[in-house]
Amino acid sequence: MLAGLRQFRRDQEGSALLEATILMPVLCALFFGVYEFSWFFYKQHLVSTGVRDAARYLARVLDPNDPNVPTNGLSPSYATAAPRARNLATRGTIDSSGALRVKGWVAGNVSSFLDPVTNTGGTYLGPNPVYIVRVQTTFTPATLGFLGYFGFPAPAISVTHRERLIGPG
Repeated sequence: MLAGLRQFRRDQEGSALLEATILMPVLCALFFGVYEFSWFFYKQHLVSTGVRDAARYLARVLDPNDPNVPTNGLSPSYATAAPRARNLATRGTIDSSGALRVKGWVAGNVSSFLDPVTNTGGTYLGPNPVYIVRVQTTFTPATLGFLGYFGFPAPAISVTHRERLIGPG
């Protein structure tokens, strides 16, 4: 009987199956974790691109001399341009006809602001004050479910982009 145990201990048949059984859950967790994080970073890139597009749109379409009132037929007021910018951020078009860039991210998640910067003494070329367009959003996309399996919450995407108001031209 003792000789049989020694022979069993030296036997290497099936050792690859045992090693694969131990390593496969670790490798699957690593693979699916990397996949979900890359999916999340792709969504973050789409949101960041949308916010940047909205800020650039507002910086170019508003009149820098008076961002609240249009001075010509080409320059809309801020009240008209802001909803268009939110649609541009979330859909890629200024109306609501385009498909959402990220599922669940809607125009209501996007905020835009005109921040005045004092321009005394001609520090900056332009009127006093100089306006900075700030567009920001905070959004939590739906996950693929793998992070929730381990009890982790869905990560939130928070993006802010600023552009100087330069106007049409």
